[in-house]
Amino acid sequence: MTSNTRTLKRKTITPALFVAGLVLVTGCSGNGGSVVSLPGSDHSGAGGPSTSVIYQFDQARVAHGDDQVPLVTMSPEGPITVRLSPDLAAAVPEGSTVAIDHYVVATTAFSTGICRLDADITYARGGQEALSIPTPDEGPRETGKPVQNVAKAIISHDHYSAQNVKVVEATPNNDAIENSSVYITADGSHLTSVHDCSKDPRETEDSFEIFFPYTAPRANQQFREYIASTHIAVTYGGGQSGGPGTTTTITGTVAADVNPAGKWVRQKS
Repeated sequence: MTSNTRTLKRKTITPALFVAGLVLVTGCSGNGGSVVSLPGSDHSGAGGPSTSVIYQFDQARVAHGDDQVPLVTMSPEGPITVRLSPDLAAAVPEGSTVAIDHYVVATTAFSTGICRLDADITYARGGQEALSIPTPDEGPRETGKPVQNVAKAIISHDHYSAQNVKVVEATPNNDAIENSSVYITADGSHLTSVHDCSKDPRETEDSFEIFFPYTAPRANQQFREYIASTHIAVTYGGGQSGGPGTTTTITGTVAADVNPAGKWVRQKS
């Protein structure tokens, strides 16, 4: 994977596997919602499961990408923590530094067919500064203010340049957002992306995509590459008894290999 490769690889989840991903075990949560238990998911919290789901690319530990079972949550679920597992974080090339520790993601689907994704961002040490600096292969038209460069580095931007990212003092409410827009707070701690909801959660083409970049030294210059990305397909519906709500389908794409024992290892050059 080179620094010019923004999207690692988009996939379509085959219908049979997608159905398998929808085999949910639900129970009553403390706030009247449901707790969704899926293979590879983890519900943290003392005293039993909570509505905070952790996704760390365990479902992507398969020999073939099409064998991946998506993680599916339905509202009124809580936020989703997206992070690298320890062995995946260690699979970056030697001398490289991962910029993001984790995201805490929340999704909303509106009846208009527009969806929003919100992400609280926790950076690894030095990560925000590293992402704020343009890389040698980025020209003036691709870059903006430091915090705009951060947003460009961590979310799919097929329709955005860094200069189009809207810098805000606080997370915008639903009345203040516009479709096909990306917002980031001035301190870089929170990102909001708004675009059309996914038409088909099996297809990642319409999904939100957030990245785990790392800096890679090359010829005494810092280039940016990506160890993983998360495709987050958001669709309207999925509330109680099939009513209004939000369904979130998560799959991962990883630039690492899986050894026969199922552990992430560095890709062979």
